Amino acid sequence: MLEQVAWPPHFNMVILPQYDGVVDPREFLLKYEAVVESNGGGSAIKVKAFVLALKGSVQHWYASLPKGHIYA
Repeated sequence: MLEQVAWPPHFNMVILPQYDGVVDPREFLLKYEAVVESNGGGSAIKVKAFVLALKGSVQHWYASLPKGHIYA
């Protein structure tokens, strides 16, 4: 479970790019992956931190998904 995944030491969530549904999603994902990886995060951290990179209506949509609906 993601709750059990520890954040890497010195992981900086402040520099995560934000996705609001307006920018190109591919461009966002490339930047997002690069930032997470440069902060020492792997696949599990990419999934765990993803919700922190969403804002506005995209964040509301993500929060409305049923628990267990997303698989990594």
